[in-house]
Amino acid sequence: MIATSLFLCLTGTRARAEDILRGPHPFVKENSLSLSGGLTASSGAAVGGTRMHLNYGYQFSGSIWLDLHAGVVDGGPDTPGDEVCASCGTSADVLAGVAYRLRMNVPVVPYAKLSAGMLYLFPGQGENTAGMLVRPAVGGKYHLYDWLGFGLEIATNIGFASAGSSRTVASLDLTIGAEYQF
Repeated sequence: MIATSLFLCLTGTRARAEDILRGPHPFVKENSLSLSGGLTASSGAAVGGTRMHLNYGYQFSGSIWLDLHAGVVDGGPDTPGDEVCASCGTSADVLAGVAYRLRMNVPVVPYAKLSAGMLYLFPGQGENTAGMLVRPAVGGKYHLYDWLGFGLEIATNIGFASAGSSRTVASLDLTIGAEYQF
């Protein structure tokens, strides 16, 4: 009985080790869910600070994917009595777009995506506002398995928010995250 248990443990470990990708990503699953976090540097009316976002992807055809994105940036509280903190507060964005995932002979999947949608600003001081945002991004994910990858993304957010008068919003994001394909 002990020998059988040991045999099953050893063969199960070997089977799992063989699942690790050594060649190209097979793109056999058409849905993906990514969770990423990082930092946002801002200018204009944008909020800068720590960023967290969730992405859903659906494979349309080959390397073309639908990209749905929801993100939050926390710039921290505005300290009373200090000068007005331009990047304090919170912002949220809800975007939709398209992504192109490049197929390579290694388990790395570089990509480029372009998304657009709504931006919501909740500044530490001033009134809450909403606007439009465009978000081009590039990145890459290293896939350990056909269903699990880890990666890095850099994105620029460009748009406007209106609170009585139009204001430009611009920021640069650097995030790391994990992707689950199903």
